[in-house]
Amino acid sequence: GWYSSSHYLIMNQAKYDALSPEDKAIVDKHSGVAFAKMAGAGWDKINAEGLEIVEAAGNTIKTAPETTVQALEGLNADFLEDYYKAAADVDVDGKAAYEFFKADVKAATKTN
Repeated sequence: GWYSSSHYLIMNQAKYDALSPEDKAIVDKHSGVAFAKMAGAGWDKINAEGLEIVEAAGNTIKTAPETTVQALEGLNADFLEDYYKAAADVDVDGKAAYEFFKADVKAATKTN
């Protein structure tokens, strides 16, 4: 597809640290890779259902022409530049954050 979606399970560190070992084990079991797999499976299911609906309605799925792909890649590059500037305004290294995210996704894809 042309999109990706990030899902986060965020908890205040002090609140997490205050949990009992049993509760921490539950949070840990259902977060991280497990949470990402659950979210991804949900999107996979919805995407498959959507494709069935589109095809049942008689629509045709076509591959985008290279000019469209290039235009979208250009928009993404512009978005990233805007993000890097906005991140820098709050003392965040946006390029490093983005590279970390890509490397993390690549590593998770290889191991899962």
